[in-house]
Amino acid sequence: MSRYLHGLRILATSCLGLLPAISFGQTFATDFEQLLTTGKLTAAIDLAAARVKDAPEDAQARFSEGIAEFLFAVEGLGQGLHRYGLRNSYDNEMLGFINLPFLRLPVPENPTPEEVTYDGLRQVLAQFHDRLAIAEATLAQVPDQQIDLPLHLMEIRLDLNSDGLASADESIGGALYRIAVGQSPTADDQIGTREILAIDFDQSDVPWLRGYCHLLMAMADLPLAYDWHRAFDLTFHNLFPKSHLASHELAEQSTLAFEYLRTAPKYFDYPEFNWDFLPDEGSMAFSKRWNAYKQGRDTAKAAWDKSPAAKAYAAAQGRIRQMTDALWMGGIADSIAFIHVLDWPVVQPDRMKEARQHLLQMISLSRENWRRIKAETDDKVEWLPGPKQTSLMENLRVTASRVQGWGIFLDEFEAVLNGKKLIPHWRVATKRRGINLRRLFDEPAALDLVLLLQGSAALPYLEDGETVQTSTVDTVFNLMGSGLIGYFFWFN
Repeated sequence: MSRYLHGLRILATSCLGLLPAISFGQTFATDFEQLLTTGKLTAAIDLAAARVKDAPEDAQARFSEGIAEFLFAVEGLGQGLHRYGLRNSYDNEMLGFINLPFLRLPVPENPTPEEVTYDGLRQVLAQFHDRLAIAEATLAQVPDQQIDLPLHLMEIRLDLNSDGLASADESIGGALYRIAVGQSPTADDQIGTREILAIDFDQSDVPWLRGYCHLLMAMADLPLAYDWHRAFDLTFHNLFPKSHLASHELAEQSTLAFEYLRTAPKYFDYPEFNWDFLPDEGSMAFSKRWNAYKQGRDTAKAAWDKSPAAKAYAAAQGRIRQMTDALWMGGIADSIAFIHVLDWPVVQPDRMKEARQHLLQMISLSRENWRRIKAETDDKVEWLPGPKQTSLMENLRVTASRVQGWGIFLDEFEAVLNGKKLIPHWRVATKRRGINLRRLFDEPAALDLVLLLQGSAALPYLEDGETVQTSTVDTVFNLMGSGLIGYFFWFN
């Protein structure tokens, strides 16, 4: 009995000895999240760095430092684009050009921006790249240990307009809402519940975030490798409408068209109908409700047809159509012009080599990410779950077949980047002949998209060898299912 009590004393003493460390870890995580959700990223970096200095093997603190540095890089990109007055409201797709990489960041409107310059915009990209490198270097030092870092992801805020105040509009949730809905969220708009959005980031998310750093650095290296000054001067006018680029007058005309449409007479506003079955409502009751709605709608429309508003709309209809067509066709014309001037000389060839290495690192880290995910036995609120874990993304389910498809994609992509497999060109009839992508990265020439597609610019990179097979591509698509692009940016 005395031995039993002695054993209990030892166990109790050991557990009590752990309590301060556990309490400190919980306090650190709470303080760290508080800084992130109030937009104090530099303070969050300092807090994590101080903890790492005191405890270099603290994986949670080192991971936290890398997360804050990654967010700091994104914040810096947003601040740079805001400083130059980037226009990217997601309710004006008529302008086109919204989908250019890095220009989808929904920064707040800047009423008095600085004049954007080609060199200034390149510097914004270069700074983003360099800050990502700092974050990746920190994440590379995270020990392979158990990590449990709960963060309310959608509540994290970035000071995108450099005013020292990170508002709700500048939260990750607010940014995603603007991208999805096309406007800033109101106080009544809820993006899930706080409990659901408290994601438990763990050790498997470390290689995931490292891989994302490499992906974004590769994406930044590509434009920095080339001189796209002419495309900037002639086609970026609607992205930075308050700067006086060579094509600035086109942006002024777009602004006038938007202003006219904003104040122009509006067409009849049809009332909405609730298509959902109401509680205990049968098909007959639903049909009766629909008929009542339709009758009321038609009566209201007939009354509107006789109103002054209808006459005003009819009188302005030609002008409305003209302005709408000008905006839609203008956006298309700008995209065509961008492709037309996409003949960019190489100015920093080493960046192309670095971009390929970043993509290879991304592939390696994605494999490590999935190795760790498959080893997990818990089912917490995962950022990237395994097939046996619960997914937060209702429209993107992680299944065993999708993980298998992703593995095949990584193998093929790696083989292509290393030149072990060639990319077929549609004009090349010879079997086992295609483009060596490795040489395109390591021996870059002027980038001319049209001539690459036409074939002339591809000729120097054509080689004999094994090519990517259509059957392999079909297998990946079949295993991944719909939403392949979404899975790519989620899985990286």
